[in-house]
Amino acid sequence: MIRSHRITHRRLFPLLAVLALVLSVSALALRPAVPVSSPASAPLYQSLGFSSAPLSASRSARVMVNGHPVLLGYQQEPLGQPMLLIQPQHIQSEAQVQVLWTGGDATTDETLPSAVFLGQLSGASALALPLPSDFSADRPGQLVFRSLPLAKTLGTIDLAALPSNLFQESR
Repeated sequence: MIRSHRITHRRLFPLLAVLALVLSVSALALRPAVPVSSPASAPLYQSLGFSSAPLSASRSARVMVNGHPVLLGYQQEPLGQPMLLIQPQHIQSEAQVQVLWTGGDATTDETLPSAVFLGQLSGASALALPLPSDFSADRPGQLVFRSLPLAKTLGTIDLAALPSNLFQESR
């Protein structure tokens, strides 16, 4: 390389490095604030069962699923549809944790095909899942938390063993 070109490159490259740094920092500082999801997408999330309202401590029960605490609640919609409210306190370490409901007393591998799929946990997001029509507060049945890829039951919760005031009607 010719000596004059070397001198030009030696002076130009540090200048370009400083200019690139200043431009990238200013671009980060001046970028517009974009929300994670727009308010227009809220009905989509609600149709999937995600709830924006946190569970109140007085109307919920804390249970353990696979060593992780989960809050459970119950409410009836204005049209009479019973809803199960689930709010994990920590993210489950297993993937695709499904929430199933069975009306029977004992949950075995034979009763899992007859269990009703309610929804799927997603991180620590609260869910409001509609319960099936044969659910009754007198005989609430059981919840089964199952990892789909592992084909492993993470835990079962006997809803009848929860506090009796949990399934009282609240609108």
